This record gives sequence, C-alpha cells and structure tokens, in this order.
Amino acid sequence: MVKVLSWILALLLAVIAAALAIANRQIVLMSFDPLPWAVELPLYLLLFATLLLGLIVGMAAEWWRGRRWRREARQRRREAMDLTRELGALKTSATTAAPPAAARPELLIPPV
Repeated sequence: MVKVLSWILALLLAVIAAALAIANRQIVLMSFDPLPWAVELPLYLLLFATLLLGLIVGMAAEWWRGRRWRREARQRRREAMDLTRELGALKTSATTAAPPAAARPELLIPPV
C-alpha cells in the first residue's frame, strides 16, 4: 500500500514539474552581479536548479547536525561489543574453572 502511494505521489510531482516547465519556458538572464558572468536559461531550469541546490544544502545541514548522534551511536556500539566480548570470556572462564568446594556450615550452638 505504501509503495503504491509513493508511486502515485511521484507521478503527481512529475506532472506538476512538467506543467511548471511548460508554463515557464521563457528565457531569463541570470547574472552574478559582482562578477562579470551572466547566463541565459529557461526559467523552469533556474527554478529546478534552485530547488536542487536547496535540497542539497538542507541535507548537508541535517547531516552536520546529526554528527553528535552518530558519534554517540558509534561509541555505544563499541561499548556493547566490548561488553559482549567480556561476557563471553567470563562465561568460558566460569565453565572451565573448577567449582568451589561446598563449604560445610558450622553449627554455632550457644553455651547453656
């Protein structure tokens, strides 16, 4: 069900993108003011490039923001592996060690 909905959403976005491209075919001049560069391109291409750049910058910002959680997860994973290794070593040493002799309980009878 989720896969079907994602395909429908992708198709809807493709139709919207195509309609946007058809409606905005006029050529615009994009200039980088302090620099002597200027580019003429269709408006829809400029819109899509701006959208793509925004997505890339947003994803990079989120990736940078999550670095603390990734580092903590790495540390916890290492700690869990160390503890698992230590537990395995303790289990093998417990099975190979001789069981302690049963201590004979002493009866302490108070004098009468």
